[in-house]
Amino acid sequence: MWAACGRLPARPGRPGLREVVHGLTRRSTDFTGLRNAHVVRGKSQEAKHLLHPDVGSLAVTYQTFDVRDAPGRQLVVYQAEPDSPSAQALGLLWSLHATSHRAARRRTPGNHGH
Repeated sequence: MWAACGRLPARPGRPGLREVVHGLTRRSTDFTGLRNAHVVRGKSQEAKHLLHPDVGSLAVTYQTFDVRDAPGRQLVVYQAEPDSPSAQALGLLWSLHATSHRAARRRTPGNHGH
């Protein structure tokens, strides 16, 4: 199982985005209608095919969960079918990550392999 935490674009410190939205709203009645309708289809569970450069094709399902104490954040959990080629590929990917992480720790000055 693999989990990632993503944040929806709510950036008060980025006035450029706000300017783009206001400009589109002034110039396009189509944009304004879509924005005002706020038709958003949430995906809570779906299958997905990914292509990873190190392990190839992955067939996974994912499920999203809203994080109650962090409005605008979601936890996304990806999972491959047990014992499938995708599950084996995810295991290999984790192994590659762990191996490179250990090697990087060994190269860190002052680290004596602990």
